[in-house]
Amino acid sequence: KAGWTGDILIYAPTAIRNEEMTPFLLSWLDGLAAEQRENGVLPIISPLTALYEKGSAQFAAAFGDTGLPGVAGWSDAIVWVPYTLYRATGNLDVLRRYFKPMKRWCDYIVHTANTRRGSELPENTDRWLWNTGFHFGEWLIPGQPSEGLEVCKESAGYIAPFFGYRTLCVFAEICFLLNRAEYSDYSDYAEHMKQAIVDGLLTPGHLPKHLMGAYVLAFAFGLVPEALYPQFTAQLRTLLDDADDCVGTGFLATPFLLDVAEALYGAEAALRILMQTKQPSWLFEVEQGATAIWENWFAFSEQGEPQKCSFDHYAFGCVDDWLCRRLCGIDAAKPGFSELRIAPLEDVPFDWARTFVCEAGEIAVRKDGASLQVRIPPNTTAAVLWNGVAHSCHALPAQTCLFLRLDESLYISCLFSFMGGGHYGGDGTYPSAPFRSSGRYAWLFANAFSMAFCIALYLDGDCAGVDHASCRISIQMEEACFPFESCRAVHCLDYGNLGKCRYAAAENDYPDR
Repeated sequence: KAGWTGDILIYAPTAIRNEEMTPFLLSWLDGLAAEQRENGVLPIISPLTALYEKGSAQFAAAFGDTGLPGVAGWSDAIVWVPYTLYRATGNLDVLRRYFKPMKRWCDYIVHTANTRRGSELPENTDRWLWNTGFHFGEWLIPGQPSEGLEVCKESAGYIAPFFGYRTLCVFAEICFLLNRAEYSDYSDYAEHMKQAIVDGLLTPGHLPKHLMGAYVLAFAFGLVPEALYPQFTAQLRTLLDDADDCVGTGFLATPFLLDVAEALYGAEAALRILMQTKQPSWLFEVEQGATAIWENWFAFSEQGEPQKCSFDHYAFGCVDDWLCRRLCGIDAAKPGFSELRIAPLEDVPFDWARTFVCEAGEIAVRKDGASLQVRIPPNTTAAVLWNGVAHSCHALPAQTCLFLRLDESLYISCLFSFMGGGHYGGDGTYPSAPFRSSGRYAWLFANAFSMAFCIALYLDGDCAGVDHASCRISIQMEEACFPFESCRAVHCLDYGNLGKCRYAAAENDYPDR
């Protein structure tokens, strides 16, 4: 009901793997950036309403602040969400679009850490720890009460410095990607913060030894030094054992739980947590008849009593990012998924199928017993790892991917192949048009022995607003059978609600074909 920034920060990777989120998230980020205060602070929800603005000010006052507070893991969404979009699409323009509000937020983190003391640590250590003001902390940790702000304090002691560090790391990488001179400054800030966390929190043993999320995040963010690895690995293993492999993390640590468990103890450890049916766990909710994710791990007690919270809340559904990326093995070898890495977990005791529509088209992977079937879209390559053997999967060079733009407002992507998509395994069939995009259809017909292409566009619903006679369409063909070097003109004729287009090639284009 409210646009909570922390919720979408942790859920954006999963959302993108299930829906076309770019238009929605860009619109939402525009609104979030517009809400930014002069000091760089961003609200905990956007659009910010009077009710939540008043509540945020009360939270801040309880912790010695005035005005709207900047909250670790929530306000950080201005950096994390655009970066997640970039990783999914490969589109650097997303990072350019929000560079200024990102920088202002990171400057707020650095300034707050440098000017406010939050501990009795030596000044040169404390000045690099973001450890003052109000923070929700990890939020909704199993076994902790959900009412009152005092419960936030314990986990805020590590959440704020950890997320401050990680946000600066992400922003430094964004500066590098955009070839910005600020890269060295924010890299240095992040290194100072990391050293302060190691010296002030990790080495002295100041992390709460009973909170699983503290250790999960320390490993996930690369904060654990080599000397502390055995100790921290053993402590997290103890916490998992004591919990009987149930989930022991709140909002901000849960997205990293299975990755850390897999990295430290193997895939079977992550699967035990995933498949656990005791409370708190994902499958406990399923066994209680849930058809949507609960807001709280204890939203429904073992005695059958519903609690005061949402029973349709996406946040803990962030586990689906791990399901797609690790269990089903669909991951990007480079931003935008033009190069793929398909490496599913192999000892999973059930069959599965998963698809993901990336910028180039649909990726499909299916496990059937001991076999694996993979299909990738045009203009992509994949490294496939299965049964300990590496395979390469290439979309055939004869493929053509057309991107049609009408009046700079309507985009339709049309997939066509003379020989079909790239395959590893499967039955040898290939995808063919029509390819559906955003509720509209496009059919592509081609004569592989000539340069004649005929494209017909059918638009759902009322097309009265489209002037086909004056409509301008550009076609871009990359790595196609015919290596076009630039876009070519296309003529359109008005046939009522149907626009028929003819490719206009110069007489000297490929005369031998």
